[in-house]
Amino acid sequence: MDCRLFTTSTVLSEVKKGKAGKRLEYLLASRLDVMEPAEDKVCDIMDWGEWLGDIISRTDAELLALAREVDAILLTDDYSMQNIASRLGIEFHPMLQRGIKREITWQFRCKGCKKIFGKKLDCCPVCGSELRRTPKSISTCQSGAGAADRS
Repeated sequence: MDCRLFTTSTVLSEVKKGKAGKRLEYLLASRLDVMEPAEDKVCDIMDWGEWLGDIISRTDAELLALAREVDAILLTDDYSMQNIASRLGIEFHPMLQRGIKREITWQFRCKGCKKIFGKKLDCCPVCGSELRRTPKSISTCQSGAGAADRS
């Protein structure tokens, strides 16, 4: 099967740090297109992640933005990335895990005073306690890897 593979330079840098990095780099070199998504698209993904309460890295946001830009299938076992991808209509396939069944919007509840916040904060501004991520809403996953197959 002939296909094109895409990634970003930050992903490539992370992979090179691992033990299998050099070997993987060699194997993918002839088939891997390294591209950078538009900065505004990366910021959009970060905003979506924050709105959904999913905590993702800039590298993850770049991959999501690139998959959206080039209309590619995202390969990831990261549930937060899958959650955002599903909401944005980006097709994804898990590699080693089962993948998400539901889309979740998260909220952050203070362990002390129980106040709820829509985004991640270092600590509760009311009482200073730690915040815990809890589901705000849950819906059936509509996109991704064979949503109909995930019962």
